[in-house]
Amino acid sequence: TPDEDPMLGAHPDLFHPPAYPALLAAGFKMFDLVGLDPFAMPESARGAVMPAEQWVILPLNHLFSILTGWIVFSLGKRLFSREIGFLGMTIYYLSDLVWQDSISGLNVSMAIFFVAAAFHQMVVSMLNRRDGETKLFWVTPFIVSVVCAAIAFLTRYIALAIVPGLCLFAWLMCGRFRGGTRFVVVFLLLYTMLVTPWLVRNIRVSGNPAGMVGYTAIADSPRYPDN
Repeated sequence: TPDEDPMLGAHPDLFHPPAYPALLAAGFKMFDLVGLDPFAMPESARGAVMPAEQWVILPLNHLFSILTGWIVFSLGKRLFSREIGFLGMTIYYLSDLVWQDSISGLNVSMAIFFVAAAFHQMVVSMLNRRDGETKLFWVTPFIVSVVCAAIAFLTRYIALAIVPGLCLFAWLMCGRFRGGTRFVVVFLLLYTMLVTPWLVRNIRVSGNPAGMVGYTAIADSPRYPDN
């Protein structure tokens, strides 16, 4: 803590954002409700898989990967044509890296899904506004885009990098003198409101808004080898 208490008895998680662990915890809780241990490992079984991995972690990651492919298709269809959307989805599904991330057990697949969803909803919002749709049909996807971008950040901190792209797209689509700057300000305000509680939690626990994640950027670097 800021008071230099190592909290050895109940050390908080200072590396991972909360969204992915919370989702996994909900899946693990289902095992508890039926009286099963999701982390049980047979003593004599060689190469056994934990129920938590087999029935919660991998299915969730595969689901996010599949849904991301659908978003790629929908985005390609909206921007170009159905054929280009289908081609993009097919290339995505045939990518070895997609399924490597999916079976890794990490939060990459979930983060990618919400990043793609944030861009998809922003495109839908701006195109609907350009085409003269009613306010409901462009305000709703705009808000959904903000929420998805925030969830992506709360899944993997590096997802913060998409915010400038989303704001730039909204600014260019709406025009500087036609409300574009206003959309950027609203996006940033809503986004900040959604991510700030977790950053405040990190500051209260460790004195750093990103916890210990910042140290991983310099770990094993030439200046800090094996440190």
